[in-house]
Amino acid sequence: MSTIVSEPPVAQKPEKATLRRQLLLSLLAPIVLVTLISSVVSYYHAFNFATLAYDYSLFDFALDISRQIHTADGRVRVDLPPAALDMLESDGHDRIYYQINDATGAFVAGHRGLPPPGERAPPGKPVYYDGTYGGSAVRIAALYTIVPGTSDPGPVLIQVAETLNKRQILADEILLGMLWPELLLLVLVGVLVWYGVERGLRPLAAQLKAVHVTLNYTMLALVVMHAAAALKHHVVDRDDVLRRMLPFAYRETD
Repeated sequence: MSTIVSEPPVAQKPEKATLRRQLLLSLLAPIVLVTLISSVVSYYHAFNFATLAYDYSLFDFALDISRQIHTADGRVRVDLPPAALDMLESDGHDRIYYQINDATGAFVAGHRGLPPPGERAPPGKPVYYDGTYGGSAVRIAALYTIVPGTSDPGPVLIQVAETLNKRQILADEILLGMLWPELLLLVLVGVLVWYGVERGLRPLAAQLKAVHVTLNYTMLALVVMHAAAALKHHVVDRDDVLRRMLPFAYRETD
């Protein structure tokens, strides 16, 4: 009898744990998924913002170079001040390259072999694009400008290229700045969800315990009633019901 009463409550814990686990997974999985998607989108926008900021810097440098271009005997010449050359060599994170071609495409100054732009913009409007130079990925700003006094009336092409280290560092810093609050918020939401699930399952656990106790006593009552009925048939009615229920016992007796 004691086994019937004690076993069902022991089986209650795994059922409750399984239900809790399913609820937590159902609630937390979408939150984690949304957080991951948000992180990817945040990184994409962070890298775009970093790219845009440094693109403006390349454009400013191209404008500075355009102000140093002049003509001599109908040919394009450029005289960069020492400060501009120092800026090209003083960057501790990236390498900066530039190239100047005249209207015919002939090399004038700078670093040879920078990839040309895929499109030709109006003079004064920059074109930004990605390329490879010296085995490294670079971001390039191309600027067409009109230089008076040249033998060819076409625009001069100024290109300024920069490797991507600073852009990557800035994008990572922006991403970390946005990711830490998201992770802390995710942990807080997880704790609140766990607490809510645990608190919500308490009434259910109490009801399940009450149902188990009721069933135990019901089964116990059925067993007692069944035994009493068998004894009634054997003692009062004196029929062979108990003999049919326990034939092996009577066979041994006989």
